[in-house]
This record gives sequence, structure tokens and C-alpha cells, in this order.
Amino acid sequence: MKKGGRPEPGSSETPVVKVGVRDPLDVHVGQQLRRRRLALKIRLKKFSKDAGVSQKQIQRYESGENRTIARRLFDFARLLKVSPEYFFEGYGEPSSKSTYRRASHEEAAFAMGHASRESLALLRAFQKVESQAVRQEVLRMILDLEGM
Repeated sequence: MKKGGRPEPGSSETPVVKVGVRDPLDVHVGQQLRRRRLALKIRLKKFSKDAGVSQKQIQRYESGENRTIARRLFDFARLLKVSPEYFFEGYGEPSSKSTYRRASHEEAAFAMGHASRESLALLRAFQKVESQAVRQEVLRMILDLEGM
């Protein structure tokens, strides 16, 4: 063991983890969990009951204070109607407001029951249109088609 509590490179010793330091991945997964739960308007009490986990533990997962195991993540994904990969989306990628905005809109569409592949593809394509005038025209066309 090296000074500072770190194992020698290539050794099988477990590295020392600093108490109170949150892993960025755990924080990201927790934020995704909370964001999705809130997007679906699921109260903490109901979610914890459905998941079979205490409210305090859910709060610890959502804050990144505790790491969730794969099985529990799978259960959360099922309850929140997303794939387990959802919790890792965007991790390690450069942050951008447009990515966050797109995720928020997609979550809102899903929560409103508009999560078909076509509606999400339409939403993604619409968000890529930079011209406000073109966006307005597309919206008018869609609204006109709605009456058919």
C-alpha cells in the first residue's frame, strides 16, 4: 500500500473511498431519477412505496449520497417507464442548455402520454430548426392538419 491509503498499481487491494465525497456518476444518476419522477408527477411517498424503499433512501439516491445497485436501478426504470440507460444519458458529455432543454421537453411529452417514436422524432427535429419563422410555419401546418 502506498502512502495516502492508495493501493499499488496492479494490486488487488480495494482503494480507500473518502467519506462524504459524492461520485459524479452517482449524482448524475440521482438527478436523472429525481427529474423523471417529478416529470411524471410521482410523489416521493408513492414512489418509495411502489419501489419498496424508504423515502429517506430514495432521497439519498436522488442526491447522489448513496449509490444504487443495478437491480434497484432496473426496478426504478420500470416504475418510471424508461430504459435503465436513461439514468446514464448525458453523463460525461459536455453540458449544454439545449441538451437539458431537449431532455426536459421529451420528459414532458412522455408524461403527457405523447411518447411514441414519431412524436419524439418530431419533437427532436422541431427543436433543431433554428429559424423562428420556419418553426411558426411548421406549427401552423401541424395545427391545420389536426383539423382534418
